[in-house]
Parts: sequence; structure tokens; C-alpha cells
Amino acid sequence: MMKRILTWLVVLLALLANTLPAAVMASPPAQDPGWFAEYFANHSLAGPPVLTRYEPSIDYVWGTGSPSAAVPIDQFSVRWTRTMSFNAGTYNFCATVDDGVRFWVDGQLLIDQWRVTGASVTYCASPYLTAGNHTLQMAYFEDTGNAMARLVWSGPLPPVPSPGPPVPWPPSPAEAWVGEYYDDMMLGASVSPAKPPVMVRMDPQINFNWGTNSPAVGLPAYEYSVRWTRDINFAAGTYNFCATVDDGVRVWVDGVLILDEWREQSVRTFCASRYITAGRHTVQVAYLQKRGDAIIVFSYSSGSALPPAPPPPPPPAPTPAPPWPWPYPTPVPPPATGWYGEYFNNTFLGGPPVLTRVDAEINFDWGWGPPAPGMPADDFSIRWTREVWFDNGTYTFCARHDDGVRLYVDGALVIDSWFEQAAAVHCGVKALNIGTHRVQVDYYERSQFALISVWWTAGGAPPPVFPTPVPTPVPPYYPPYYPPYPPPVGVEVMVDNTDPGFIWGGPLGSRRIAYLGIGGSLYWTFNSYTNPVNFGKWVPRLAAPGYYEVFAFIPREFATSTRVRYRIIHAGQRHDRIINQWQYNDQWVSLGTYYFAAMGNEFVVVYDNTRELYGTRMIAFDALRFVPRW
Repeated sequence: MMKRILTWLVVLLALLANTLPAAVMASPPAQDPGWFAEYFANHSLAGPPVLTRYEPSIDYVWGTGSPSAAVPIDQFSVRWTRTMSFNAGTYNFCATVDDGVRFWVDGQLLIDQWRVTGASVTYCASPYLTAGNHTLQMAYFEDTGNAMARLVWSGPLPPVPSPGPPVPWPPSPAEAWVGEYYDDMMLGASVSPAKPPVMVRMDPQINFNWGTNSPAVGLPAYEYSVRWTRDINFAAGTYNFCATVDDGVRVWVDGVLILDEWREQSVRTFCASRYITAGRHTVQVAYLQKRGDAIIVFSYSSGSALPPAPPPPPPPAPTPAPPWPWPYPTPVPPPATGWYGEYFNNTFLGGPPVLTRVDAEINFDWGWGPPAPGMPADDFSIRWTREVWFDNGTYTFCARHDDGVRLYVDGALVIDSWFEQAAAVHCGVKALNIGTHRVQVDYYERSQFALISVWWTAGGAPPPVFPTPVPTPVPPYYPPYYPPYPPPVGVEVMVDNTDPGFIWGGPLGSRRIAYLGIGGSLYWTFNSYTNPVNFGKWVPRLAAPGYYEVFAFIPREFATSTRVRYRIIHAGQRHDRIINQWQYNDQWVSLGTYYFAAMGNEFVVVYDNTRELYGTRMIAFDALRFVPRW
């Protein structure tokens, strides 16, 4: 009897084992949980997050709402992180945001647009990824107004079609660009999955002026994009890559973004310099056409910038560690050198530098003067590069600056404070291995005072003191009182919005034109709240120093703000006047009488941050008059 019962139990257990689902028999493979999202109640990703969760995608249009009850409607930020598996190839990542965004792949910063936009803008990057897992990270902040964040990508992109028979090496002069033409402004990434190009053709050169016409049959005349790719044989050296465009352009060399001007704009020329090793390299040019005329001209030439340190030899095959301590030799620091400085007469490090020199240190206080003879006192930028020896350890890098600065170590961004501001100190921390590292400092001066000091210390905490900048002698041309003799007779000067003395700052898409006012035209824009997005600047060419009364013309339309601040920069001083534009109707309004030194570096500027409800008021930019008063 007992034997029979045991036999039935064995049979029953076997039947149960065969009927158990696979999920019970074995643990399932780990699945991708999605994006790990961290939400912060500030716009700088500071402090602990107020909300964390997993999200399947980054595709949000919050408008004037909030991502969650725990997150404020405005002034918040988010960081998304995700590790995914990719096949080998080139991928096109595009982020559409309102306001700021940064995007990394494996810690490499590919998109850096950490600024207030006031409208949705799309930025793209096309890195090459090896097969395997890669970590993606996107940071986003919302200032005020509408909020949206979206990330899409496509790839791997199809291999470049062969132009025919194999090209001899070095390549022949007839080698052409592979052009991929898309009927959207995102290189096919406006939908998911990305759509293929409308047309692929071989272009012998990138030199087109399509005007208001279509580049080819089947493509629209507006709102399209093109990507050109070509392998080029270079001799070792530094090369200048330049693009003349209307509207946007991006340039990559071997998948590294070297030029990023992806926006709507009138025809302009942008350049970037890069050291290229000998051999074949892949150059890629992306072009955006939104509306109006369409122009794209791309070229490259050998330059004369400071070459980087020679690349290290390939590492030897690993040697098994012996079972006893091995007396490895200690590297010897190279002799110290100065900073290689490249000085540009614009604020975006564009084009060839107007001055190059070696600076012993970065420790300058130029005040209201220029950094060197032949340079402007405002609207300039500088790039310093230096190979520096470091021991093993963590270092704190600091910069005291007015206006913007970025500091890189071995290409990694350590300090990012690239905006107009009064004198401030910013620091960043980075761990370094023993050896030589490349330190790069980018600086720009917009207006008023200019100073920059850079230093670093071992350790992870910012140092309590910073070096005192060394003032650069500037001729004292600003008289503080009335001149002792009768001044020369000045003449009235008017600067209109269409004159060379008027400068617009900010996205051209934010600048609107109305056909009224002085000269039959004016510019206007909607207001921002605290952080400026746009500004207008009037720079008069005064014939003689003296006292001038400044008048601003306020038109009858497109001027509804009640808090427009006119900032007058004159003879080393600053005065602000708040004008209620709404109460005037085609009238000249006095901003006051001020002493001007007539040295060419004085101006009046109006920013769009009025502290009125975002986007509810209009600010008009028309003519200014400078009338001599004795």
C-alpha cells in the first residue's frame, strides 16, 4: 500500500513540473526600465530632487502646467539618464525644448544650449557609437512661460553610397560630397522612426545660392535640411573650417561637433579651427533652411594656430603584474610654458583671430579699455590654451570673470558660465591622473567692465581667496568734470534701427519688423521677465566730447511695455532710465543729458527683461538722437 502511494506522488509531481509556466521555472532577463528622471525645484539641478521616477520616453509638452504636483510650474529642471544598447554606426539625436538643454553620450557633451529661448527650438548632434551599451543623459530647465522637452533619434544612418569606382588615395580633386536632402528641418527626425532623404546625390562642392528657389525637384523652397558627408585626406596641421550660411549650419570632423550655428538668421560667415592628424577623416556638414533666401558655402584651409601636444603612442600590450611591488618610474614634468591666447573681435570666437600671443598667466583687469591695441573695448572674445602638468588628485578650477567664461580640461567642460554678467566667481572640480593635461579657457566680453582671472588648487573644495587681477594700464581719457576750456562744437547724431551703429542681440526669430516710425521701419519684440533674451544697442559716432541730451523715439504702435529700461553707458559711468513706452505716441522722449568722451565705446542699450508677465508686452526699438548741450 505504501509503495503504491509513493508511486502516485512521484507521478503527480512530474505532472505539476510540466505544467508550471516558464516564468516560474526561470527568472526572466532584466528589462530596460526606461529613463530615470530626477526633477528639481530650481533651474540648476541643485540639491536633492523633489521627484524621481522611471519614464518610457522624453516627450512632454507641459505648456504652462507642471510635470507633477511636487514640481513648480516655472523655474524647474530635470535630468534623465538611461543606458541602452546600440549597433555600431552614426546616430542623429535631436532635442526640442523650451527653454535650455544639455545632452551627453557616455559623458561627452554633444548639445550645450543652456539658455532661455522663449520658444521651442530644436538642436541636433550626430555622434558615432560603437556596438554595445551607451549611457545617454539629458538635462533640461524651464524658466517661465511654456515648457516642453522632447528627445528623438534615428540611426544607425545608412552607409555613405559609393560614388563609383574606388577613389585613389590620396583622393583625386574630383572626389565629391554625398548630399542627403530632406523635406523637413530635422534631417528626417521630425517623425519617429526617422524618414529617409527625399534625394541623395553627389555634389562636387558645397557652394550654393538657391535664393528663394528649391534646391531640386521634389523639395520645398522653405523648411528643408541637407547633410553632406565626405572622407578627405589631410596632411597633419591646423585647419580653418568656414561656412557662409542663411540659415543654420553644423560641422563635424570624425563625429566631433566643431561648429554649431543651428538657427534662423541672415547670411553670415562662421569659422572654427581644429588640429587634424595626417590621414583620412570624415567631414560632415548639416544645413538648415527655414525661410527667405537659402545660401550655403563651405570651405576649409590650412591655418596657423598652435598645434596640440603630439598624440601619445598606442599603449603596449598589458603585462601581467608580478607578485611583488614593481618600481615603476615616476614621470617627470615638462618645462612650464605660458598660455597661447587667440583674440577675436567678436563674442563667439569666430573667424581667424586678430591677435595671437603667449600670456604668462590669465589674470587681467581691463576695466573699460581693450585687451590690446587694435582690439575693441567691447564685444570681443579670447581663447587660451595650455598644456599643464598635474599630479594625481582632485583639483578645483576657478575663474573670476565679467562677462562669460568656459573652462575645459582635456575637452571636458568643468566651468560653464557663458552669459553676460557682472564680476562673479565660478568653480568646478575634476579628478586628474598624473601627467600633462590640456586646459582651455574661453572668455567673452559684451560691454562695460572686462576682467578675467583663472586659477586652480588641489582638493575638492573651492578656495576661500582668489588672486587680485593685474590692472592693464589704460589712458585716462574720461574727464570727471567740465573741461577747463570751451569744448569743441559737437553736432547732432541720430542712430536709427537700420543704421550700422545699431546692433541687435538675440535670436533673429524673436525680432519683428514694423513699417512705421523714423525712417519708415522699426524693430520690436515681446518682453521676457528676469533673464534677458534680446537686446538693442545704439552706438553713436560723436564728433567731439561734451554734454549731449539723449532722446528716444517711441512709436504709436508695438510699444506697450510700461517698464523699458534704457541704459546709458558714457565716460566710464552708467545711468538707467525707466520709460513707460505705452504712454507715448510717435514722440521723442528725453532720457537726460550726459557727458560723453566721444571715444567710440559709449552706447545706449535696451534689454527685453521688463519684469512684466512674460510675453504680454511689446518693446519697440527705433531711433535715438544725441543732441549737444553746452
